[in-house]
Amino acid sequence: MSNIASASTIYTFHVENPDLLESVSTFSVLIPAGYSIDPAYLTTTPGIVVMTGVFGFIGFPPLGSLKVKTTTTSGLFNVYAYVPGELPVGTATVVPPTLTTPGAINGLLTILVNGIYVDLTISVVNPSTPGVYTWGPNTATPAGGGPTVNMDPRLNFTNQVEIIAPTGEPVGGYVLPADKLPVLAPYILLTGLIGLIGVVSVVYTATRRRRT
Repeated sequence: MSNIASASTIYTFHVENPDLLESVSTFSVLIPAGYSIDPAYLTTTPGIVVMTGVFGFIGFPPLGSLKVKTTTTSGLFNVYAYVPGELPVGTATVVPPTLTTPGAINGLLTILVNGIYVDLTISVVNPSTPGVYTWGPNTATPAGGGPTVNMDPRLNFTNQVEIIAPTGEPVGGYVLPADKLPVLAPYILLTGLIGLIGVVSVVYTATRRRRT
């Protein structure tokens, strides 16, 4: 995991919905203040692939791949699934963080499937100030209606990242043991970026709307 201050790195987000009766319509992931988004994401030139990923049913190998492409609006992206043909499955927006305010990755899904997982990569620049940074709170909205619910880390995972000084000396805070940081998808690295994969894992557990 590349967690050196000011280093470019790639985080892989693992999101899964274990509820077989309820799907997700929207989601929101907080980007902690201090991070920077790859400037290549914020363009008005459409069709550039800026994020990649895979998806499938929980407990099974990936069913297909994902590509997130730029549009003519800066910060707005179209999301496509490949199984193997291209299929539009939703949109996403990225609100860049600043040194003092957090940003966000928000998504709107147009094809709703229960019991799936998604691994998606995003390129960021780590904060310049060492410390512990929390990628959260993160939320999702059930497709069937009802209140927004939290997306929480899976067992033995965390949504916290400890950024250390370039000398490699840790600077306090929470440290995740190395054996709890498996690389989820090394074959979906974005090319031309510096650093290794960091893992930020969140799980969506749906709260179904009471049906009458």
